[in-house]
Amino acid sequence: MVEIALLCCAYILGLLLPSPGGTLLLCGGLLVVALLRSPYCRSLPLPLSWRYSPTWGWWVLAALVSSMAALYFFVRLPTPSLQDVSRLIPASATSVPVEITGKIEQRPALTRRGSVQVWLQAQQATLEQTPPQTVAGHLYVTLPRKAAKQLYPNQIVRILGQLYRPQPSTRPHGFDFEAFLAREGVFAGLRGTQVRVIAPGSQWGGWAIRARIVAALEQGAGKRTGALLSALVLGKDAADIAYDLKDSFIQSGLAHALAASGFQVSLILSAVLALTQSFSPSKQVAIGFGALLGYGLLSGAEPSIVRAILMGSASLMALGLKRQIRPVLLLLAIATLMLLWNPLWIADLGFLLSMLATLGLIVTVPPLMGYLEWLPPTIASLVAVPLAANLWTLPLQLYVFGVLPLYSLIANILTAGLLSALTIGGFIASCSALIWPTLGSGFAWLLQWPTQLLMGIVSSIAQLPGHALAIGTLSLWQLLTLYGCLGVVWIWGRRQWKLMTAVGLLMILVPLWQVQTQRFLVTVFDRTQVPQMVIAHPKGTVLLNSGNPNAVTQSLVPFLHQEGINRIDWAIATVSDASRQSGWPALLRRMPITTLSRCIPQATEIAPSSDPRPQREVVLNRQDRVSLGPLQMVVWRAQPAILELQINSQRWLLVDGSNEADFSAWLATTQLPPVQVLWWTGDTLSTAIAKQLQPQVLLLSGHLEEQTVAEFQRIVPRVLWTERDGTVQWTPKQQFSVTVNPGDRPSHSM
Repeated sequence: MVEIALLCCAYILGLLLPSPGGTLLLCGGLLVVALLRSPYCRSLPLPLSWRYSPTWGWWVLAALVSSMAALYFFVRLPTPSLQDVSRLIPASATSVPVEITGKIEQRPALTRRGSVQVWLQAQQATLEQTPPQTVAGHLYVTLPRKAAKQLYPNQIVRILGQLYRPQPSTRPHGFDFEAFLAREGVFAGLRGTQVRVIAPGSQWGGWAIRARIVAALEQGAGKRTGALLSALVLGKDAADIAYDLKDSFIQSGLAHALAASGFQVSLILSAVLALTQSFSPSKQVAIGFGALLGYGLLSGAEPSIVRAILMGSASLMALGLKRQIRPVLLLLAIATLMLLWNPLWIADLGFLLSMLATLGLIVTVPPLMGYLEWLPPTIASLVAVPLAANLWTLPLQLYVFGVLPLYSLIANILTAGLLSALTIGGFIASCSALIWPTLGSGFAWLLQWPTQLLMGIVSSIAQLPGHALAIGTLSLWQLLTLYGCLGVVWIWGRRQWKLMTAVGLLMILVPLWQVQTQRFLVTVFDRTQVPQMVIAHPKGTVLLNSGNPNAVTQSLVPFLHQEGINRIDWAIATVSDASRQSGWPALLRRMPITTLSRCIPQATEIAPSSDPRPQREVVLNRQDRVSLGPLQMVVWRAQPAILELQINSQRWLLVDGSNEADFSAWLATTQLPPVQVLWWTGDTLSTAIAKQLQPQVLLLSGHLEEQTVAEFQRIVPRVLWTERDGTVQWTPKQQFSVTVNPGDRPSHSM
């Protein structure tokens, strides 16, 4: 049994470290252990426990398994076929107009931007002035909401739009859209404008069952409440939950409630076994298997659901055979089997969090219950279960997101009873909706009030000040150290928990303190509608412009959290267009702002009166000078904005170059001091202006021609272009750096 567990661990570690360096390090370590277990090292003073460990041959086999796992991972990586639709995009272009015919694969879903996303199996493509050609591969399609009405899986549709090549992330810690689609076997996207149904397709399948259930629950409880009730039972992909509600669950540390997983499976299985306790074990097992199979068909085959159903099935088998199972070994075996089926699941965050949470429940809940024996058993379990799950998932969450949900434990305790009741009630309503939709709607109508109570509790917790503490993303060595501490407590006993807790806190707090007291980082973002900059230094954080709400929630706030920033000390708005500065309310709901400075008066409010507001708002006029720590700013002109930023020892000049002729006329009447960095945000710029200002660094944020940029490189020592170089960062030691390597830069010619 130990030998099989060793091989399973070697396989999983081989998938976690698939790079040549990681594989070499892992195999080398296993071979060193094999050498220590060989007959040649019997004379060494090794611990007595080594005699009971696997023999040297098993360790050699483990090294072979880990290397084969890495090879298997790369073999299973999706690659575009010769007929893949992505090959229609020329290397010199980023998009082409096209008409695609294909089959809808999944339920169309609403995106945060209000459009509809569709996963399409491409079959035929027609480019401009060319005959139709057969293609293959999958497409990520976005459609206007009106155009996507009445679409469902299995339909054959024809979509007119722009076929584009997904772009990789160009921001530090940013979401890599290209890598995300590649893991799904998708290498191109389509921005559709028109869609026409060619063939209706089959209306049978799991999606149709889920749609019938969701429609019945939404009819009985209302669209918003019914969608949440559906998600509590079937998972968040079954219905279109309002994004503000989904964000509230995430910020409260209750995201697991919306992901169909072990929580729902364990509740359903416990209810089935409780209702059938008078039956024989064989009947209990049969009914339990039927309930698990039915739930799997209802909710779909997500990794967390598959893992939970397999664990539940193993428990039923143990009940039928009247034998005890070793839950940790069972979890290890299930994880290995799942990764043999699809090794790419090792990169799925949901899969990893699900496995870690289950491991935490298995190994940490029993000792926690012992420490909490002074509480009533029900209360003790309400505390122990979420605490154990959070302990084992928190290091990975910090590694990925850099955010500590402070009220997660409280939220889980307060909502445990409601979630359990709503999950069981929702399951009953779902089964009723399959038989008779009106009956399912009736049950949903009864459940709408406890569901709204849950929504109110979650929203209130998410609005509490400091609901999430940003500490910055952990490094890999911090992640491994934290899990090493958890492993020591698990394997070597409870006596080590105080020491390991101290070590874990030091691993987090010392680097965090060092970063917060020594960091000086300037970040200029790319792909923004307004000039956007974040300056983080020990005296505070400065933000230049917010952008729109989508940019705030999807890019700006995640970046700030992953950098460990919890407050904006000074925010500056330089653009008068309200549509390009509409992100301030969204930012204020997630992060306080001490002072908001506007370079021009605005008739509209920065945020509605019901939303959080900055502590202080200031209107800046021409020649106003303000400072925060090592940053000083002078407003040379308000509209279009011309700002002088003194950053450390460098003088930056930010110019809104939307009207180059106007700036040239202004420059002819103004004596500017020498500037080291000229940050130009327009789409046109003449070399005469660069020669007159003579900057050492020219930073361009606009849609310029590559030939124009090449001309500037001949007269300016260094030229940075956000469309080519991605996000630009500056530190006093490393000076300027970019996020896009020269070999990865796409062509901008069309």
